[in-house]
Amino acid sequence: MLACSACFSVCAAAFSHVNRLRLKSLAEAGNEQAAAVFALVEPGGALLPSIQMGRDMANICAAAVAAFLFGRLWGGLGAVVSVAVLAAVTLLLGVLLPQIWVRGRAEAMAMRLLWLSGALTTCFRPLCALAEWLGQRLSRPVRPGAAEAESEGGDADVMEEELRLLVDKARSDGGFDESESSLIRSAIGFGDLEVSDILTPRVDMVAVEDTASRDEIDRVFRETGFSRLPVYHEHIDGIVGVIYEKDFFANRANFTIERYLKTIPLVSPGMKISALLQYLQKNRIHLAVVMDEYGSVSGLVSLEDIVEELVGEIWDEHDEIVEDFRPLPGGACEVNGSLSLGKLFGHYGIRGESDSATVSGWVSEALGKLAAVGDEFERDGLCVTVTEVENRRVQKIRVVRCDVAKAVG
Repeated sequence: MLACSACFSVCAAAFSHVNRLRLKSLAEAGNEQAAAVFALVEPGGALLPSIQMGRDMANICAAAVAAFLFGRLWGGLGAVVSVAVLAAVTLLLGVLLPQIWVRGRAEAMAMRLLWLSGALTTCFRPLCALAEWLGQRLSRPVRPGAAEAESEGGDADVMEEELRLLVDKARSDGGFDESESSLIRSAIGFGDLEVSDILTPRVDMVAVEDTASRDEIDRVFRETGFSRLPVYHEHIDGIVGVIYEKDFFANRANFTIERYLKTIPLVSPGMKISALLQYLQKNRIHLAVVMDEYGSVSGLVSLEDIVEELVGEIWDEHDEIVEDFRPLPGGACEVNGSLSLGKLFGHYGIRGESDSATVSGWVSEALGKLAAVGDEFERDGLCVTVTEVENRRVQKIRVVRCDVAKAVG
């Protein structure tokens, strides 16, 4: 019985540790055994429950036999001895040794044990079907569709986490370098980002009024180095279009905003940047204005902003290079206030919660007031000090992990 339990445990360890991507690759190369294993380990399949049932039945039978034999030898004390001995043997043969044995060769072991897994699946399929039916009835949701929605959301989160773990493992094994793994991790989370996560806020926008003179437009283009400028009527919320640098300098003598004004799309802050990217590509547009639910301008988002979420910052000759994280003594960092909050949390590997999109907003939210230089607080395991404020906006903060700060003293 113990031998059967050990065999089932090896089978369970092998099939639960296989790399499905590797199996799929082998199957596509013509390996029939790999294809069979890949089909068996499909999520939600009956294989692992069948193996567990076989192992549990073997353990129950072994416990019954051991209790009978030890009871005849030592009477009432035999039950205690049988439990102790069987627990030790089961832990060794049924848990530790199988895990060690299949480590690094789960796919090969799974292909060798195909005959056993197939037989177990066939034998216990009716019981698995009954157990699944009972489970569905007992866990039926109060609201129709709630289970499906929760399952889909949970599966998506698990899949993303599995992909990140695979990337980290490939990097540690030398399969990817730092830039490649960073690019893949960015791509994994790309679909979750919204326009509000990457927009240039309203206060940082540079735009010209539709009555601006050619000299004024010339000055703004030269001072900013931008190739496109939004145009507004009377106030910034009245965006009417965009003008291009190439049109202006190619036709400076007779340039008028009215003649060369191009349309600019208006998007909501909650729009996914993946959807916006497709829209901009399809319509050959590089700029969009973000409008809130009240019809006010929230900010601006460009094609470059979206691409930078994948490949990192893209600096040109006109940009003033800004370090998002500048190392400081004592394990601290100087952090840019306009940095997206997700990047701050990602840098420190924490799962903080906030309604703010930027570090500056997060600081004001934590303090419960407009920040001032010298303000300090602790949140999400980080000790934060405000070091620079300009026009009531947080420009720089000093951040250090609280445990590091306490260790340094």
